[in-house]
Amino acid sequence: MGASAPVQVTVQTLAPVAVLTSPSSGASFTLPTNITIVATASGAATITNVEFYAGAALIGNDTTALTASLGQILPPRRMH
Repeated sequence: MGASAPVQVTVQTLAPVAVLTSPSSGASFTLPTNITIVATASGAATITNVEFYAGAALIGNDTTALTASLGQILPPRRMH
């Protein structure tokens, strides 16, 4: 028996995905109020942290579970 021909293997690392599950798209609130933000994260690797941003400003993070939540008082704006 001879040696097998070489085989090329390509490994792709998929980026993690985070989905905002609450509040729903288009939700509006009377401020000031405490808005609970919930996201579910998944990926090929273990997810250890979910960060929440308002624009470029980090407003919080959750390191406790794949479903992360953050209660945060936000300035007036429409959630998209």
